[in-house]
Amino acid sequence: MKRNLLIVSSNAMDMAGLCAAFSNLEEIALLPPATGCKSALAAVEAGTVELLLLDLVLKDGDGFAVLDALEKLEIQRRPLVFAMTPLTDERLLYAIRDRVVFCFAKPLLYEQVALRVLQLMRPGVEPAPSLRPDRTLDRKITERLMEIGVPAHLNGYYFLRDAIRMYARAETPLKLRITRDVYPVIAAFYSEEAEDLTPCAVENAMRTAIEFAWTHGSLAAIHKYFGYTVSEKHGRPSNAEFVMLMAEHVRIKSADGGRSRRAR
Repeated sequence: MKRNLLIVSSNAMDMAGLCAAFSNLEEIALLPPATGCKSALAAVEAGTVELLLLDLVLKDGDGFAVLDALEKLEIQRRPLVFAMTPLTDERLLYAIRDRVVFCFAKPLLYEQVALRVLQLMRPGVEPAPSLRPDRTLDRKITERLMEIGVPAHLNGYYFLRDAIRMYARAETPLKLRITRDVYPVIAAFYSEEAEDLTPCAVENAMRTAIEFAWTHGSLAAIHKYFGYTVSEKHGRPSNAEFVMLMAEHVRIKSADGGRSRRAR
């Protein structure tokens, strides 16, 4: 099945090269390209865009205006976003870290851009994440959340615990997309208790819980698990970064424990 791709760029050479690279691919249906923020937003709001290849430098603004607008859409209406930029400043890349699937640095190799988009747009073979409880794993996750200072009275605590469990169980965690694979599953699981719970509400609750820990939690524990993210430069980690780092700590601890038991 073809996926609708919108290319947004004010650079005529890049636009021509990218359109040529994607034009004959069986999996891609090219939409009329856009050269600025307004035309890009109009196309996205029309609901036809599934893949968005977005230049962050545009003639009538910058791509961040488009990214900001996408965050206001319902999750199921947001396209997969691939960014392009001539700038590789760490602060810029950090600002878009969980808002795009991949960021291409200019100058572009158009055929390689097309290949990478094809690789990342394909659904993974990872089975649907499960929220089935796991006593041992849940205890380890709970210990770490409490150590950091995420309070159990916040809904985001339970959503973070479940998301960390999903990633810790996954054979290939990188194939899980927190926006498309995790938030909707958690929202559906808790829908019996809260009928109006949406993936966006899950996302916001998790963010609130992380912000609470960063403001009121244990700085020593935060440094222990997150290291470089604890600074004015980086701020708190994104939901995806928090969940994946915590899941990795749990997975490593479990593996070490297993080796220790086998050694005895």
